[in-house]
Amino acid sequence: MLRSHRTLEKEFKRALEELSRSNAKIAELDQTRQRRELSVADYTRLVAEKNQAVRARQQTIKDRDQVVVDLQAVTQMGSGMRSTRPPSWLRSMTYNTRIRSF
Repeated sequence: MLRSHRTLEKEFKRALEELSRSNAKIAELDQTRQRRELSVADYTRLVAEKNQAVRARQQTIKDRDQVVVDLQAVTQMGSGMRSTRPPSWLRSMTYNTRIRSF
């Protein structure tokens, strides 16, 4: 079932927020590791947390990309005489996110 533009916009914004949180968590874990000497157990835990945050970020990117695909499908199916371009909020967020997230 196709989702509405509003639903897709909310999902896209949620994905961006999760991506931002994941990036912040990864940066925090990297800084923690660099600031102090860690025991082997602490270092192992830190690496596991970072790997989990990286996987969460990768899944969020996949979710965000799926929202874009779904939005394009909604736009094309519901487009009678309207433009088939994605809404401006999606174009600007996709561009800005692409720069910030990689």
